[in-house]
Amino acid sequence: MVCDLCEKLFTNIIENSIEHSNGNKIEIDVKDKNNHVVVSIEDDGKGIPNDKKDKIFEKNYATEGTGLGLYIVKEILNNSDGEIEVKDSDLGGTRFEVYLPKPE
Repeated sequence: MVCDLCEKLFTNIIENSIEHSNGNKIEIDVKDKNNHVVVSIEDDGKGIPNDKKDKIFEKNYATEGTGLGLYIVKEILNNSDGEIEVKDSDLGGTRFEVYLPKPE
């Protein structure tokens, strides 16, 4: 399996959105892109300021909570040859794009 801890990875991202975005809507989309599967998770919440987007994956960085959820996400992806990007969502909040290599 490409990502043995994918359930934990996606649970952390979705729970983060529910708990911290103050949004009402979450959309999940899956696309095939070259040698990757791209899973997009976006919400209509308050968003993440640009100056904090790089920091949210650091261990113990938090404005609320423990600061471990997105750090764990990043570590899972590092160990699965995957990547994650955080962007502004077309819905008004935050968009996470998770890139996982396709199984061979």
